[in-house]
Amino acid sequence: SADHCIYEQQGERADKDWGMGQVIHGGASRDPSIHNLFQIADVNSGVITWVSADLVTHSLTRADL
Repeated sequence: SADHCIYEQQGERADKDWGMGQVIHGGASRDPSIHNLFQIADVNSGVITWVSADLVTHSLTRADL
């Protein structure tokens, strides 16, 4: 049961303000000094990218989809 998330897209290559992806790897750490990253496969394009946890706005489980 892979989780999905909605995240803000930033930078020159962002074609829209947000994206939805399947979380491949990553997660939250209880240590705020650790920079948390999620490896995400975009559900529309299949492109795999790393997204900062700070940009994740919603976390979705299979039951939410």
